[in-house]
Amino acid sequence: MIRLHPAAVLSLWVGAAVFFQSLAAPALWWACVASLLGALWVDRTRLVSLLRRIRVLLLATFVLFALATPGTRVFPLWPAVPLTLDGLALGASHMARLMMMVAFVAVLLATLPRERLILALQSACMPLRPLGVSPTRIAVRLSLVFDAIDAPSAGWRAWIEQAESTPPRASVVVHAACFRAWDYGVLAAVVCLLWGAL
Repeated sequence: MIRLHPAAVLSLWVGAAVFFQSLAAPALWWACVASLLGALWVDRTRLVSLLRRIRVLLLATFVLFALATPGTRVFPLWPAVPLTLDGLALGASHMARLMMMVAFVAVLLATLPRERLILALQSACMPLRPLGVSPTRIAVRLSLVFDAIDAPSAGWRAWIEQAESTPPRASVVVHAACFRAWDYGVLAAVVCLLWGAL
């Protein structure tokens, strides 16, 4: 069984996410439904938790685009209600794109364990080393962000109390892996996918 390098998996995830984000309706709606169904199949609990956390952002996105986008008014006899058909369509499309990204994040967190995710992020940041960027530091910080996303929501007060307390020392063992022929094949496929999307 072929096991891809974590960086190849991450690059495939990025390529698919960018490609799906570039879709327009009606393909966008089908892609959104497919992404959500796939994430539900992989990890239903994680997807529902992430969507619940961004419910206010989803609603705000839809309302702002629905009310602030010029176009054909839904209620032409009520000028005080600036709701437009174009705004509704634009708000719905941005909601779909946001939910797709959440579904992609849920699948990534479910399929890549923390150690392999850190290795993927560290490998992806290696080209930035000549610029003085530490790939290890970036990988660890991003892994902490993913841990915060994956942790149960306890409210902003708990975050402040946790930030003010002294965090326990923790270590993560990351096993290095070498790129193989199929990993380079995946990277080439991602480049082609991004080229087609852009």
